[in-house]
Amino acid sequence: MTTLSICEYSDIGSTARGSIPIPLEPPIAEQSIEVGQISKQSKQFAPDTCLVKLIGDADCIIAIGENPDAADSVRHLAAGREQILSVVAGSNLKIAVIGKGSGSMSDALGAFLQVVANPVATQKAMAGLKTQAALIDTAAKNLRDATAAAAHGRTLTAWESDLNQREKAVTALDAKLKAKDAALADLLA
Repeated sequence: MTTLSICEYSDIGSTARGSIPIPLEPPIAEQSIEVGQISKQSKQFAPDTCLVKLIGDADCIIAIGENPDAADSVRHLAAGREQILSVVAGSNLKIAVIGKGSGSMSDALGAFLQVVANPVATQKAMAGLKTQAALIDTAAKNLRDATAAAAHGRTLTAWESDLNQREKAVTALDAKLKAKDAALADLLA
């Protein structure tokens, strides 16, 4: 039995040097879908899920949406290759998967004949691909913006801590100077 494994994450990793654009382990939810010749859907993602890692045992075709159908999708996932997707938390999305053909000449000819015989379905698939590409671009921008904001936040926190330490050092130095000033005033008096 071949499967598509799905790991859901709610955050990206970080170190003392800043954010790392990879999912923060452990996942908040995990599921798998059996890959076959009929499109099957996953369960809805957890409400906090914003990153999804996919890995399939076999080449397959995937789709993502509220009610996805992988049979109409043009998104391929190679066997053994991880793919990480960014999604909007709470968006009620699911993954659909269907096994990919063996890639034989008859499969290619069959696919070509489907395009010729059903141009409306081909146009629908292309429109779906454009929509998915736009969503991916938006999600990638949101992830970049969130990563940059997190890095700026850490930098500001470090600067604030450094400023607090310097203020304490200035206060201590001021007290020493006042004590020396008072001692000097006593000597001159």
